[in-house]
Amino acid sequence: MKRKCLIFALLVFSIDVIAQSPVYDSTRVYDVVSDGDSCYYFSTPKPCIKPVKQGWLAGYGRLVQQYVTSDTLTVYGVAFTLYNGYDNYNPFHYNQIHLRALINTPHGRMSTTNLGFDYIMYTEDTVTMNRSHPRFCWFEYKDDCGSEKSMTVPCYELYFDTPDHINLMTDTFYVGYEQTGEQYFHLRIYGGEYDNSLPSNLYGGYRAMFGDTAYQHLSRYDEKLWGVAFPIVGFRCGPMEEYWVDSMAADSAVVRWRKVEQGTLFNVRLVGSDGSDTTYITADTSMALGGLVDTVRYNVMLRKQCRYTTTNYDTTVYGAWLSTLSFGHGPEVVGDTNVGIAAVPSEVFALVPNPARGSVSVVMSAAPGGHLSVLDMAGREWVSLPVEGPVAELDVSALPAGVFLVRLTTDADVSTRRLLLLD
Repeated sequence: MKRKCLIFALLVFSIDVIAQSPVYDSTRVYDVVSDGDSCYYFSTPKPCIKPVKQGWLAGYGRLVQQYVTSDTLTVYGVAFTLYNGYDNYNPFHYNQIHLRALINTPHGRMSTTNLGFDYIMYTEDTVTMNRSHPRFCWFEYKDDCGSEKSMTVPCYELYFDTPDHINLMTDTFYVGYEQTGEQYFHLRIYGGEYDNSLPSNLYGGYRAMFGDTAYQHLSRYDEKLWGVAFPIVGFRCGPMEEYWVDSMAADSAVVRWRKVEQGTLFNVRLVGSDGSDTTYITADTSMALGGLVDTVRYNVMLRKQCRYTTTNYDTTVYGAWLSTLSFGHGPEVVGDTNVGIAAVPSEVFALVPNPARGSVSVVMSAAPGGHLSVLDMAGREWVSLPVEGPVAELDVSALPAGVFLVRLTTDADVSTRRLLLLD
């Protein structure tokens, strides 16, 4: 199943100054991105690849990968899969300006040189590491053809920060990097080699006459790499991997998890079988939960709250809820992962069809009586009607497209199902 980056909401905050620190910290847990995610834009169709690390191509100083889109893409930054050949020195520090992100558009082809055809490209935007709000993650190169080889490699994200300038790309464009320093920086890149019969999309840049930068089309068999540099077209906020109960007393418990990307906040949600439902926000890696009752069963849910800030936007996105931790006594309880409504698992009813347009049937295993409501993600009620039989028809034609909750309230319990309405 493909993972997707969440659609983001723009929020108004003051811009914080983040203390200078290494981009990568070995004590932290980072997201793993692959071509199943929508945070990056990928060349399609993806060829059969052999994941490799390669050194000599980085000698060009500038390296860009070509992308083509039929739609308008908003490119927020560039992700690079690379590492420093000097293992004992970390160049990816705000104080060490060794990389510059580039986004180019084609200008034209120069005459033939002894290196082959040279190309001139317009630089649409660029940013150096010290002002690019750099982030680290892992990228998994996967070959889905036959042998299913894979390799998980370091990935560095640089976000453009040119005031009042957002990169809207159409048709052909190029993203890549420029190496801006040599000392203690032995650049090596990761990518996926593919069949020599397929065209190459990689271009190496070098300083040409009159101060221009020319690009050579890298088309030899050992120059064809899929990946290397990816356009960032969404904001990622991956799920938490694990959490655990660190200690427990009669009326309290301490839940703990590992450090993740610096600056991340955490949402901790406590849902009880007594109908209680509370969400906490913390920057710490533990949470003390007090006031617990030993006759209530609790489900603890955890997710990341990730913030992306440049001079042009201040955006918060949320990861998926991790919901594998429960304790206490009483009936099992599961909290709906979108709104503050506790839902006891039940097979009382189903929605047919789902997704739906115009109307949807609520099919109940019995005719329990009670009341049906359709709620949006803010908890507002849009439809309300009594239950009069085993099947109820909900008219949802006046509702906008999106995700809603259908709630069945009876004397016995409250059951909730998620409904997706299409345009």
